[in-house]
Amino acid sequence: MVRAVVPAGSSKAGVYVGRIALRAGGSCNLKTATETSQYIRVRYCRSLNRGDGHTYQTKKARSA
Repeated sequence: MVRAVVPAGSSKAGVYVGRIALRAGGSCNLKTATETSQYIRVRYCRSLNRGDGHTYQTKKARSA
């Protein structure tokens, strides 16, 4: 699980929390509870937990 804070100058601006899939070119895919965002730069990501063998989930969004 990671938290990515993408600055406003980017087309992907916002805050994302989810699972990460790394790419060789320095970017990654982030799968959140509602979407998958592609080509997020790794430098914007911060780890929320270690790879300790447990499965972590994000809360599902409530429908209004």
